[in-house]
Amino acid sequence: MNVLITGVTSGIGRETAMLLHAAGHTILGVGRDFGKVSLPKTRFIQANVDVSKEKEREALFETQANFMKECDVLINNAGLALGLGSFEEQTYEELSQVILTNVLGAMDITRRTIPFMRAHGRPSQIIHMGSIAGKQAYAKGTLYCASKAAIHMLSDGLKRDLAGSGIRVCTIAPGKVETDFSMTRFKGDAARAKKAYEGYRPLKALDVANAIQWVLERPAHVEITELTMLATDQMDAVNVSPVRHA
Repeated sequence: MNVLITGVTSGIGRETAMLLHAAGHTILGVGRDFGKVSLPKTRFIQANVDVSKEKEREALFETQANFMKECDVLINNAGLALGLGSFEEQTYEELSQVILTNVLGAMDITRRTIPFMRAHGRPSQIIHMGSIAGKQAYAKGTLYCASKAAIHMLSDGLKRDLAGSGIRVCTIAPGKVETDFSMTRFKGDAARAKKAYEGYRPLKALDVANAIQWVLERPAHVEITELTMLATDQMDAVNVSPVRHA
């Protein structure tokens, strides 16, 4: 399959790209910092794109038109959170960056991809990276939670719009995943980022990548519409239980 993945230079996106590439798929990887990662040289197209910027999204579809004509899978993974304070404390710039990246970027890339999938007519798949935070809000996470709730509703609407087209839509909704996500949220404060994962066993990026691969490998008549996955020690979007066992 030909797979377009956003946010491939770190975390879940990178693990997913590497896993699917190893399984024999051709990857169009979209990211902002290819200088810090080692990626395959064959069957892997690197596209240096910030999905929050309209002109860069436009350029992606112009320069990769041949790939898009054969695109079977879109994985909208790029996303971020900024800060962990009260909603009124967040700046307009933070609001804009989160919404432009998590919501508008994903929506626009999806909008531009669907016509290619309809045109080639093969069974296709769209996967959006949601979150348990898109289903249950938590204090001081209002902006991020709202952005992920929008993604869950995007998938729900697309399921109806695309019924009968052979294009399946799924939202992956992970809980706490240990990646550099918290480093971005806390603006490089490594100690604070590390503390977010202390005292329990969070998910790893590869756990989520394996789930994505499983969704893709279902038969064409099977549509996994949503997959929620939490660490065993996580009870919901807010609460985790300290490890009390080996």
